[in-house]
Amino acid sequence: ATALPAADFGFAGGSSDPYVVVKIGGKSWQSLRRMKTLNPKWGRAHAMDFLVYHMEQKLFVDVYDSDLLSKDDLLGYVCADGETSRAKDHGKEAPRRPRISDLDESQDEKEWELNEGGRLKMICRFREISDLLVAEPFFLNCNNRCHEGLQPTKNPRACHLCGEGSVLNMMRCGACFGDPGRYECPTCGFRCCGRCWAERRPASALLRVCLREGLVPLDDAKNGVVLGV
Repeated sequence: ATALPAADFGFAGGSSDPYVVVKIGGKSWQSLRRMKTLNPKWGRAHAMDFLVYHMEQKLFVDVYDSDLLSKDDLLGYVCADGETSRAKDHGKEAPRRPRISDLDESQDEKEWELNEGGRLKMICRFREISDLLVAEPFFLNCNNRCHEGLQPTKNPRACHLCGEGSVLNMMRCGACFGDPGRYECPTCGFRCCGRCWAERRPASALLRVCLREGLVPLDDAKNGVVLGV
């Protein structure tokens, strides 16, 4: 992100402690916060998979300033390109939230404008699920895309995805302090804890569960018993 609004002010000028929240449908994901910067960088390893059911689903991308003693401030949200498509917001005109159809499948990187100023660059990839429900594996790697990949390690240093690894970082993100599983890139030193390895990396497949049929005994049905899923 670049040129984010400042939410905190001191003798050295204005700054923010930004983090990003992405939401599609009922699933949301939050990035690690960056301290005292208006031009934060997160890297390619900060990623999450979302299931998309319709190209007109809305894409919610909000940037917040993290505060310890008060409610986090909204620095802005990603708005669709152009000013011609706008939506009503409490009686006022407001830039429209983008839809999945606004993403360009042929272009991985896209830079969005925020409604309050500043820009946010995101990498969005479409991975189609075939009729056989086979998805191409996409394993977690470091930001530098080193060829070795992440290897198991006993190094107790902090995770680059959630900040786990010290009491201070645990208080900041509350993620996975004390998780025994740890992974590290032997080339650049990028680290990932066990919980982020399982929950924050992109998925390698999709499991679909379908209820084909269900029967309720006739006597139970007469008494109002229904089949719930």
